[in-house]
Amino acid sequence: MPSFVLNQGLTGSGAWCFAAHESAREDRIEIYGSKGRLSFSVYTYAPIHLCTSEGERDIEVANPHMFNSLLLSQLLRICKDMVPVIVRVLVQLQLTG
Repeated sequence: MPSFVLNQGLTGSGAWCFAAHESAREDRIEIYGSKGRLSFSVYTYAPIHLCTSEGERDIEVANPHMFNSLLLSQLLRICKDMVPVIVRVLVQLQLTG
């Protein structure tokens, strides 16, 4: 299972099954911390969803410019473009796990 570490020491892992039935497909990464939860999509440009004791809100992120390439290249580009936004939100909320 692939795993990753963000600048703030936040760790995660993921699993993908592209042959799953439509009813079993879910595209969401969730990060839980002591002050809230952050969730976002990898394959779509749905807003980042933030949930804290102060309430819930969606954060719009501009779609990165995409080009025709292999799926892995697209995934890496999307993650690279989203990580700075996610890290800024996590630092602001001081989500440390």
